[in-house]
Amino acid sequence: MKADSTRGQAAPVLIADADPAVRRYLRAVLETDGRRVEEASDLAAALRRLSAAPRPRLALADMDLDGGGALALLSRLPPGAPPVVVLSVDPAPARIVRAARAGARDVLIKPVDPAALRAAVGAHAERRAAAPAAAGGLDALIAVSPAARAAADLARRFARSDAPLLIEGESGAGKEAFARAIHAEGPRRDGPFVAFDCAAMPPDLAEAALFGRAGADVSLAGKFEEAEGGVLFLDGVCDLPARAQARLARIVATGRIARLGAGPPRRVNARLISAADRPLSDEAAAGRFRQELFLGLSALCLRVPPLRARREDIAPLAELFARRAAEAESVAPPRPTPEALAALEAHDWPGNLRELENVMRRLAVLHPSEAVEAEAARAALRARPTQGAGQGPACAGAEARGAPAQACDAARLRVDGRGAEGARGGGRSAPAGGFFDAEGEIRPIWEIEAAAIAAALSRYGGDVALASRKLGMGRATLYRKMRDHGLTSR
Repeated sequence: MKADSTRGQAAPVLIADADPAVRRYLRAVLETDGRRVEEASDLAAALRRLSAAPRPRLALADMDLDGGGALALLSRLPPGAPPVVVLSVDPAPARIVRAARAGARDVLIKPVDPAALRAAVGAHAERRAAAPAAAGGLDALIAVSPAARAAADLARRFARSDAPLLIEGESGAGKEAFARAIHAEGPRRDGPFVAFDCAAMPPDLAEAALFGRAGADVSLAGKFEEAEGGVLFLDGVCDLPARAQARLARIVATGRIARLGAGPPRRVNARLISAADRPLSDEAAAGRFRQELFLGLSALCLRVPPLRARREDIAPLAELFARRAAEAESVAPPRPTPEALAALEAHDWPGNLRELENVMRRLAVLHPSEAVEAEAARAALRARPTQGAGQGPACAGAEARGAPAQACDAARLRVDGRGAEGARGGGRSAPAGGFFDAEGEIRPIWEIEAAAIAAALSRYGGDVALASRKLGMGRATLYRKMRDHGLTSR
């Protein structure tokens, strides 16, 4: 019997585009990164593939795909379908907003830049919930530790209320998981749960996506309308643009909303749950967040503890994430020994649950079905991107492979074949971590980006505003990339 050549490999990325030249180009970029790729030339073929097991981990769908386009695909996705990134030749804001409203995780403009493609696929293909699925309510959350039990008990009391709720906690601590559990536990459980990432959209599009737009050229329902009868979850609310903050403050105060452009105001029928990875009171006191909006959103407040404060939860969470990773990789899960679990429990987890999930994914790839010893667990921890000064992802990976520290130091200094003197003598200095790994191979762009962001945060003492200016990117973009790379400002 012929062996299954795909067994043990990661689930593929589906490219749905009528143009074979586009499919070849996207395939070439992704396969260079070692990803499996499948293709569909029209809507019907894409839907058939997304309905068949094993599911792709991500779909790239053209806005004008033959048979109905990406919007039709989004409206007909089967249950359990993977995230969809839309490809569009037209960068008009109205098209981008329509795609976002239909459920697209991202929109890439053709011709797609390879770096943008890799960033989008890396962000969305690997994304998983940062904590156990909470469809069964708060009892489905893993809460063994006293800190997690206390948060779950308080959340259970808040679930019975319809008042605005503010959930605070570090990036990756599981704030959305708590929000979903509260929704599943409360009286609005039969209504929708609509999540909106406040940092994911440019300021000029965020208002239309959140509040809706009415006009002669385009009429769009906003997230408030989508959440009718349920819960609207504002993730990263501290990154909401200033103009949107002002409009949201009026909605919270009056309980009424109107689409941008025109239309009479109507009463809001959605519970508002917001999440922030920085103390919102500090943001308001510093003038970065509207004081009246902070007061309106924080009628109830829940603090989700970081993973280092709930070490008793690490072992059951590691087991859960190992099973998820094994399912995604089509392998048997790794089996950490008690010594390996002790090593995990001793780690400080600056990236919280998201970091633990990534570590277990790495162990599932490197040690499928194997007993994982303590040293293998420590190697997986060292290989994660961290925020330590001068310790970029490539060097962590090199040390995990046994490369000496001197090789890592040399890798940090190599730029276009020059050493330290060459870099100082006329070339631009390398970012922390270098462009090449210890073997002299070019590092993936996402690793270089993670190292640059980590170095900037370390250099400027965690000041995100200053780091964003030095990096030449908007603060909202920087926060989004920090979340994608599992980095924090502390």
